[in-house]
Amino acid sequence: MYRDAADDKHPLAAARQQVRNLISNHPLLFIGFGLYDEYVMDALATVLEMFGGNLRPSYALLKTGDDRAEQLWKKYRITVIAYENHGQPLVDVIKQIRADANALAADPGDGGSGSQPIPAS
Repeated sequence: MYRDAADDKHPLAAARQQVRNLISNHPLLFIGFGLYDEYVMDALATVLEMFGGNLRPSYALLKTGDDRAEQLWKKYRITVIAYENHGQPLVDVIKQIRADANALAADPGDGGSGSQPIPAS
């Protein structure tokens, strides 16, 4: 789908551009995403190439021992956050990420964005 939408006149060209905008302008956290979606990974690689590898940080939650961690960094500059096991260990990591993000958002003088906190679900 992504490669077919390379022409600016293609009906999916606007969607392709929106994905590029998201990747370029926002930190990403991949949770429960197989990282095999050709469309998203091609978009990420294209934007990395366009910006010389200088993008907002991206992260992926992977179970400890997943052999894709090194490839994700080398090819896509995705930092892996490892967790021990599915279930409560994964929930605990997500809660810690939320707490850290909220602490940064609350203190824009310390590098935070001053953005809204992430609500608990």
